[in-house]
Amino acid sequence: MTGDITEKKVCLIGAGPCGISFLSAFSDAQSKGEKIPEVVCFEKQEQISGLWNYTWRTGLTAHGDALPNSMYRHLWSNGPKECLEFPDYTFMEHFKKPIPSFPPRAVLQDYMLGKAKKYNVEQFVKTSHAVRHVEEKLSQFLSHTKTWSTNRVSARSSITSSVQPVTTPSPISQNILVSINSMGVLCMLTISEALKSSKAKPSS
Repeated sequence: MTGDITEKKVCLIGAGPCGISFLSAFSDAQSKGEKIPEVVCFEKQEQISGLWNYTWRTGLTAHGDALPNSMYRHLWSNGPKECLEFPDYTFMEHFKKPIPSFPPRAVLQDYMLGKAKKYNVEQFVKTSHAVRHVEEKLSQFLSHTKTWSTNRVSARSSITSSVQPVTTPSPISQNILVSINSMGVLCMLTISEALKSSKAKPSS
């Protein structure tokens, strides 16, 4: 990898379970003294956890957008919790006691939010930011978002703006984004290995 990794920019769309894993891995690496790129996550909803956010509402939001899908209120997991557990944040660590193997939606959401709190993932997240489209322009990817507080699309280019420039994916960003789309729990290992790889390769 060429250049300083801290000069890279990574944009993540959505802060559901996989997004939480992705951001937790970056936060963990940073806490251990690793250099990480500049990371921002755009989340359409007002809070993180994706489909696990329950709402009784249907149709359109107050801003005229289609409401995101959500799991129904009294859903229970049809898969054992032992297959859903984060390797770096166990159910025992969160609840301080054993729980049944097939927990309800609210319990699993609380567990996910506990992991997010442990790693302070919300430092990377911009809620109420809906990504409209992503385009490649020259050597950058531009993600156009709509911010509910302003209800308009901005054309600025800083990290805090509604149009976020992200450098063309380097090997580390490609590896991370591929893993996050396939399985969130792989992110910790992927980021760790990518950081090690970047250290081993001299800059050109």
